[in-house]
Amino acid sequence: MYARIALFTLILSSCSILDGCKDQGATREVYLFKIEGDIVDFYFDFEPFFKAGPQSRQITYLQTKGRKYCVSLNGHEGKYYDSIGADHSLNITTISTMFSPNGQHLAYAAKKEGRWFVVLDGKEGKHYPLVGSNPLTFSPDSKRLAYTVLPYTVSPGIFVYTPWKVVVDDFESDTYYQYGRDCKVLFSPNSKHFAYVGKTYSGKKFVVLNGMDLREYDDISYLRFSPDSKWIAYIGRSENRSCVVVNDTERRHYVLVFDLTISPDSRRLAYIASDGSKYFAVIDTVERTRYDYISFIKFSPNSHRTMYVAEEKEKQLVIVDGKEGKAYEDIGHLFDCTFSPDSKRVAYSAFSSGEAFVVLDGEEGKHYSCSKSDVSKCIGHLEFSPDSEHLVYVVEEHESEKMLVVLDGIESDRFEAISNVTFSPTGERIAYIADRGSRSCVVVDGQEGKYYDHISGLVFSPDGLHVAYMAQREKEKKPTSFVVVDGVEMSKYSCVLGTRGCRIVFDSPHQLHYLALVGRTVVLVEQRISNNLNPSRRGSASKP
Repeated sequence: MYARIALFTLILSSCSILDGCKDQGATREVYLFKIEGDIVDFYFDFEPFFKAGPQSRQITYLQTKGRKYCVSLNGHEGKYYDSIGADHSLNITTISTMFSPNGQHLAYAAKKEGRWFVVLDGKEGKHYPLVGSNPLTFSPDSKRLAYTVLPYTVSPGIFVYTPWKVVVDDFESDTYYQYGRDCKVLFSPNSKHFAYVGKTYSGKKFVVLNGMDLREYDDISYLRFSPDSKWIAYIGRSENRSCVVVNDTERRHYVLVFDLTISPDSRRLAYIASDGSKYFAVIDTVERTRYDYISFIKFSPNSHRTMYVAEEKEKQLVIVDGKEGKAYEDIGHLFDCTFSPDSKRVAYSAFSSGEAFVVLDGEEGKHYSCSKSDVSKCIGHLEFSPDSEHLVYVVEEHESEKMLVVLDGIESDRFEAISNVTFSPTGERIAYIADRGSRSCVVVDGQEGKYYDHISGLVFSPDGLHVAYMAQREKEKKPTSFVVVDGVEMSKYSCVLGTRGCRIVFDSPHQLHYLALVGRTVVLVEQRISNNLNPSRRGSASKP
């Protein structure tokens, strides 16, 4: 019933919800289900109890009948249970509903007659005293499911050495004495392998790979598969020494090892190590220059280049391909130091003498006054366009207390706040949400759109020709929500759902869908964008 579901559809005209609609193209509304009871406050009465599928076409909702609960999928009720997703008597919050990556499977934990189990596509699994609080884990191909369980009853509150088991594909692991919420099952990218960290009664930890126990350590961290799924790596620590372990083979031991990183092509491995006094990058087993500290290391998208930030004598510098850049008082965090998608360009934010700026390919951009020594508080959202031709970032000015977008060195207007800076898939256009006072607008290619009380969910169409977002007016008799496409307001609803996985999804360059409320009824809205909404390219990514 849950894997694939047939929906009763009703075709309505684009003006069937509220009068006064303009030409909006063809609209199809699929009525999913009606919420019982009044929705006095959306975020209190409804929002905590629903979750959308990966493509925002399916929605689960927790329904009640007396003291029983059920999960409804697109209005089709599941079985009623004593509890779903939480056991308050043990003060533990367990999993909520979980969709598979392809959206074709649904799983959640439920309780009946004092026993917990996982319900997958409407079928109950084996019953246990408790299902672990860590989320259920589907494999990337959506064909496998993993979770943790408590195999027998223990006294409430005694969990440090509780005998948890891992269940993968309905097969139980050996018993491992580990607190269940700490055990997260990791699937390989190709879904063929799985791994997790087990813990013995004495406190030793070990990696379990495809059901096989590997060697024990005092602690294990940074467990990960290579992108090609052919090998596994992690950091093991015992007797105050750490080492990288690849396929159960130890590399050299150090006082400390962290930030294990695998290149996108799976051919290279890098990490940061310390000999007790200095820190250094280890790339392809080769130890690099020692510094007072190193904060992170990353590979370029093509795997050929490396970048990391080092600290020496209270100054910070970026090392790219082994070459040191200029030293500054502060360098941006991990996401503020980046390679372009084609791996040819490098950009990062820096701070010096009370000013923040961006360094692009070794050249400093315009300096901005910054009251904070942490440059990430002054410059953020540093990003290259998908075609690697443009660089954008957001600046928060100290003197004006305003924010602005800088695109290829060209400044936008100043706003109270800026968010959701988004390039089109081709990289030729740019859009973002900007606030003036208590109202917001979307700026597309440097042109401000209409102002609303709230805006979210900004997205480009796959070809970059259309821009869509959710908007809301609150200063009317009733709050009104709608989707705006290329500046044109679509049909009005009580609420366009934009949280808990709900979003605007383009099915093609000229069609999108989203979920909305009509009174107490949840509907799936499919909107075809008519030709007269196809905008001419009034601007480009050269204008913020």
